[in-house]
Amino acid sequence: MVNQGCFLYKEGKYQEAHDKYVEASKVGGFSPETAYNIALCNYKLKKYVPALKHIADIVEKGIRDHPGISKLTKIRAKCWNGNRRA
Repeated sequence: MVNQGCFLYKEGKYQEAHDKYVEASKVGGFSPETAYNIALCNYKLKKYVPALKHIADIVEKGIRDHPGISKLTKIRAKCWNGNRRA
C-alpha cells in the first residue's frame, strides 16, 4: 500500500495517494514515515490543518518515545531565538 501511495504521489494523484497511506496506517499502525507522507498529501491538497496535525503527531510521538529529544528541542529553540535577535 505504501509503495502504491508513492507511485500515486509521483503521478500527482495526491488524494488517491493519501487514501493509500491512510489505509497502510490503519493496517500497520503508526509509522512516522507514513504519517509524514499523509501530511505531504494533505499539504499538496491544501488541507493545511490536517497536514500540521500529522506533523505534530510525529513530533509528539518522537518526544514520548525519546525523551532526550525534548531537551534537545529546547536547546535548539534557545539558539534559534538568540540568532533571531541578532
